[in-house]
Amino acid sequence: MHRAYTTCAQAVHRRWARRLMFVYVCALTVTACATQSTTTSFRDQTAQIGVTSRYDHARFAGKWFVRAVVDRGSTIVQVERRSDPVEGASWVMFLEACPPDGGLCALIEDGWQVTSGVPGAEVLRDPRGGAEWRPVVVWIDEGYRTAAVGDADGQFAWVLDRALTGGDDRIQAARQVLEFSGFDLSEMREPQR
Repeated sequence: MHRAYTTCAQAVHRRWARRLMFVYVCALTVTACATQSTTTSFRDQTAQIGVTSRYDHARFAGKWFVRAVVDRGSTIVQVERRSDPVEGASWVMFLEACPPDGGLCALIEDGWQVTSGVPGAEVLRDPRGGAEWRPVVVWIDEGYRTAAVGDADGQFAWVLDRALTGGDDRIQAARQVLEFSGFDLSEMREPQR
């Protein structure tokens, strides 16, 4: 009986290991595809874009939910700005990866090191050697609950919020600031969770 139980447990463990490996590979593939540099931009390059005067690293740190996004189909659902005394500053993207058989979805962390830039407009290095990202925090509400972040080259724009729901007036304000900054929001969508 003990041997049969062990064999069954090993089979279940192998099945879960294969599923987790599949989810991890899918997440890396989606991220690589989403971060490839292309000539298409979601932003009018003649429009002015700048960092909000309210930006503060300490207050911006922590997790943000992606409430609305315009990009090339990535699965980023959360973003976190981190500062580590040894590793330095980074942005961590949380990607949702779901197996095609309808199994459990998983959040995969994808860390991007800050290599240069100024507060609120940093340059991030792709961990897989792809194109750099240059997120600019163009607006943030006074209570640091909602933020509008866009790539100056127009590769993506996010409306970030500390909560998954609520704050509709702030979400709308963030969208308006992104639009004013030249972003075409006609393809903006809510990430599927």
